[in-house]
Amino acid sequence: MEEQLAEARKLQEQIKSESGQQKDEVGKLLSKNTVVETYASDLQRKMDVLTLELREKTQELEQLKTTDWTKRLLERNSQIESLRDQLLEQEKNYSDLKAQLTAAAQMSGGNRKHFETFVEEQSKELLKARKIVRVA
Repeated sequence: MEEQLAEARKLQEQIKSESGQQKDEVGKLLSKNTVVETYASDLQRKMDVLTLELREKTQELEQLKTTDWTKRLLERNSQIESLRDQLLEQEKNYSDLKAQLTAAAQMSGGNRKHFETFVEEQSKELLKARKIVRVA
């Protein structure tokens, strides 16, 4: 009987040991499960964002397919011509203004350098406007 009691205790210790190991294993599995769930949630969020972006890009592509490019090109060319006309008018106004300022500077005997600096600044502005029109 003592032998059976000793064997029962030994069996009980073995069961306790296995139970502790199984608890440790369950804890590890729960930790892994948490990591996997977090990873899956992140992937789902990324997939949702990519799905939305794909939907938006598809809509943009459909709009581009239905765009009347000839009409848009003609509109842009018309705008460019209008800007060129405005630039030519500004150049004419600039030339007239330059001539008037030069005449005023000669007549007034004033500080010619001041007038020349002003005219040079206006020339730079005109060049900037030309570049903008060429880019358009």
